[in-house]
Amino acid sequence: MVMLASRLMDGYHKILGRETFLAPLRWENGWPVVNPGVGKVEFACPAPKSLQGQPELAGTLPLATDTEFTEGILGVEWNEIGCPGKEFYRLNGRNLRMKLLKNEVVPWELDGLEADVFLRIPKFGRGGGKASFLGRRQQHPDFSAETELVFDPEEGEHAGITVIQNDANQLRLEIFRNEAGQAAVQCVRTETVVRDGRQYFEETVLGTLPVCEEEPQESEASDREENVVRADRYAGNESLKQYVRDERQLKNMDQTMTVKYADGTPTGSDAGALPLWLHVEDRQTRYIFSVSADGKTYREVAEADGSFLGSETCGGFIGAYIGIFAFCDSEDRDKWVDFLHFSYHQL
Repeated sequence: MVMLASRLMDGYHKILGRETFLAPLRWENGWPVVNPGVGKVEFACPAPKSLQGQPELAGTLPLATDTEFTEGILGVEWNEIGCPGKEFYRLNGRNLRMKLLKNEVVPWELDGLEADVFLRIPKFGRGGGKASFLGRRQQHPDFSAETELVFDPEEGEHAGITVIQNDANQLRLEIFRNEAGQAAVQCVRTETVVRDGRQYFEETVLGTLPVCEEEPQESEASDREENVVRADRYAGNESLKQYVRDERQLKNMDQTMTVKYADGTPTGSDAGALPLWLHVEDRQTRYIFSVSADGKTYREVAEADGSFLGSETCGGFIGAYIGIFAFCDSEDRDKWVDFLHFSYHQL
């Protein structure tokens, strides 16, 4: 028997949305008996003989993603928000570049509208905006995901990784520039609340970790080869101009940039300009967000209760997505964020 159902997380929450299930069925005395001897749908059951030994079907959604965006096309697991047509990302053979667009992954134009979805439907899409977002489905109750990006934010610019059930219920880990003019990483929860028959989007900052960039220092000669390799990979990256003026200069001068958090704890150093690694780990409804300057040593930014991401709270049925995003709070800018890596794996 084929049916639609949901895997419950922590016994109740439907963060994975509605999925297709297959269960054994046997006819007894003219009545169907589902999963004989068990009487309920299980997370796993033996495949029917007709499917055993069959090769993986073409186009099947992969259960893991691990990419440095060096291919000329994204995998079948990737999706975007909104209608296609407006260019917001590029694959250049070295990484993925995402443009800073004014439309956030939160549709603030719908803030304060009627809570009744049937009254809101005629207003969907009227703004014609496009959000810079690429994501893949959360397929497991326990997973880890990570992205490596290079981004020098100005005021009002944000980029990072998000867990998004829909555009008004999400968790984001993002790089931005705070009121003190300092680059920082923050974890933000956005959720929908209803008051007096209208919906409102409320954002809460769950944790912030300022980042201090130190001036490049001379490094050992043994690092020179790695410096040149990184310069090749980051060629054309405007956000690195303050660290690496050009590839020729880097070949003639050994440089490193040590990134330290505001409390003075060193997080590691690397050749040339250091990108940041943004990491999220989920165990059922418990999401932990952390950041690293070297991809090895991580600092926790926030721990979040993600139970509100369930479809029983948010509505809908497609399930949560894990993705990367970039936006600015004004008009679209001719500025691009470089994403060097993205991974998603079951735990």
